[in-house]
Amino acid sequence: MTSNWIFIILLGLVQPAVIMAGGGHGEHLNDHDHGEEDGLVRITDVGMEVSNIELEKAETGTMNLSLEANGYVIPNRYETSQIHARFPGVVKSVLVQLGEKVKKGQRLAVVQANGSEANFSVISGFSGTVTTKDVVRGQFVSVEHIMFTVSNLNKVWVHLSIPESHTGKVKKGHHAKIIDWTGKNIFHGKISFVSSTIYKDSQSSMVRLEVDNANGVWRPGLFVKSTIIYDSIENVVTVKKSSLQNMDGRTIVFIEIDEGVFQPQNVETGSRNSELVEIVSGLKPGERYVSKNSYILKADFLKSEASHEH
Repeated sequence: MTSNWIFIILLGLVQPAVIMAGGGHGEHLNDHDHGEEDGLVRITDVGMEVSNIELEKAETGTMNLSLEANGYVIPNRYETSQIHARFPGVVKSVLVQLGEKVKKGQRLAVVQANGSEANFSVISGFSGTVTTKDVVRGQFVSVEHIMFTVSNLNKVWVHLSIPESHTGKVKKGHHAKIIDWTGKNIFHGKISFVSSTIYKDSQSSMVRLEVDNANGVWRPGLFVKSTIIYDSIENVVTVKKSSLQNMDGRTIVFIEIDEGVFQPQNVETGSRNSELVEIVSGLKPGERYVSKNSYILKADFLKSEASHEH
């Protein structure tokens, strides 16, 4: 069954209850008086369940202001070592593989010094994981050549890209939630560094978090998304973003004025985050509104309006 047919069936469970006042359509979007109600939508209990329509109460409280940001995992540069040969020479043997865990002082390779028969060992400066390996047996290496990179991955960094418009808002110590691409791994932490540089190509700046990675799920190179809370406002009425609909250039929510009876209500919105929207006017604390699948009521309301115009 196509999605269009499913939508038509759902609309069949929503019944328009248009009650004419004064012989025609009045200003029904702001009127809560049952004596003058007009252009309402009635929905049965079965329709509510099948359409997965949910109701919630408008609440007054503290609203966090947040920013969505994308980024990626990199090794902790304070716990990363690039390892070179002490003298130029030819690699006689390579003793570790990429991704292998090594101990401080462990031999990684053996090099024969150039112009002599003497061999010397290339060793790791601390314990960690071999994150890069650019050497093979028989290769000539200079002292500038990076043979290995060893990183302690128990703590990694996440670099997040912040749009220029928000660079002054995000500060060190602000809370951030990090989610990997699967949505299963989540980390809560605080911004540990804010760059003062704006990258000209993207007009963005970088902020950093330190992430505990004892379980090894935050691998370098992994792309992540984040929600950063940079401020909060108090004593505001909020609704879920999913409740908002646009009709004729107006922002509305559907409020319940009686059991199973809904009215589109004009609202003025203010600040918003990833989940909530501040309602500046048009909705009172405690009023019940449609928080999910309100587009179904909007479709039926518009259908009812169109039928009365003919």
